[in-house]
Amino acid sequence: MSVDSIIEREMKPGELESNEPVYRGEPNEFVYRPLSTLAVCSLVLGLLSLVGIVLWIVLPVAILAFALGGLGLMSIRKWQGEYTGKGVALVGMVCSSISLAGGAYVQVNAYRHEVPTGFERISFVRDISAKPPVTGRRGSKVHPDVEGLIGKKIFFKGFVYPTDQQTGLSSFLILKDSDQCCFGGKPKLTDMVGCVMSGGKTCNYLAGRVSVAGTFKL
Repeated sequence: MSVDSIIEREMKPGELESNEPVYRGEPNEFVYRPLSTLAVCSLVLGLLSLVGIVLWIVLPVAILAFALGGLGLMSIRKWQGEYTGKGVALVGMVCSSISLAGGAYVQVNAYRHEVPTGFERISFVRDISAKPPVTGRRGSKVHPDVEGLIGKKIFFKGFVYPTDQQTGLSSFLILKDSDQCCFGGKPKLTDMVGCVMSGGKTCNYLAGRVSVAGTFKL
């Protein structure tokens, strides 16, 4: 056998050392890559979590959106181009971060300025409910810590005990938690405080936690 010529060439980068034909798509051919579900969920929840700036109960949604966005980015990086949606995940994480930062600022600011001037903030649970009467030789008497509140201007939060009257309340009972006032619980003596509106004022019944400020009497 005679060989007329030998053609030598270098292998191009990525070229297979095989006799099998290699398919190369057209330059303008569209290649579909699915969008990461985690990234989409992060974006949707991130946008929804912006409500948390004014409604604190939505803030956990922002935490979930941020976590899903992080997982989405990790998934996209792991599969090396099989999925797309990096920008979508980043937008979701940014929205959730804005919600967390804005919501935290609003809540902290509201907490710092909600107590009227001249009033002292106390905890209904720790400073009143957790202080039962003390039994001595002469019988039961008020706990010394509760007695120390007499005559003080205090501010605390609780739940209004519902009655048939919903409007024009001149007085009402406020309880330490909603279980006792809304689900048939039997509140202890130290779990409720009677509130009397001053100056002939009235108020309407409100479901949920409310704030009251006034002079504590026994």
